[in-house]
Amino acid sequence: RPTAAGGVAVAAPPRGRAVLAAVRSTGGTLVGVAEAEIRAARAEAARWGWYIEPTAAVGVCGMIKLLDRLPPRAAVVVPLTGSGLKA
Repeated sequence: RPTAAGGVAVAAPPRGRAVLAAVRSTGGTLVGVAEAEIRAARAEAARWGWYIEPTAAVGVCGMIKLLDRLPPRAAVVVPLTGSGLKA
């Protein structure tokens, strides 16, 4: 189905198994995000001064959804894969 986050709309990612193995071996978590959530995360990132494209907003959205599960002072890394100038 169509998505604003075309960079992650891949039916069979080339390194999908490696990604899943890394998530499992580190006790990581994957979350799904909806189109409206992607738009909201992109807007929130803009309020932080980050001008990102929709695919990068997917990671920001996932972080926002998982914040309440994190321990205080947890280190979080979210790759921002593209700027808003591409969008």
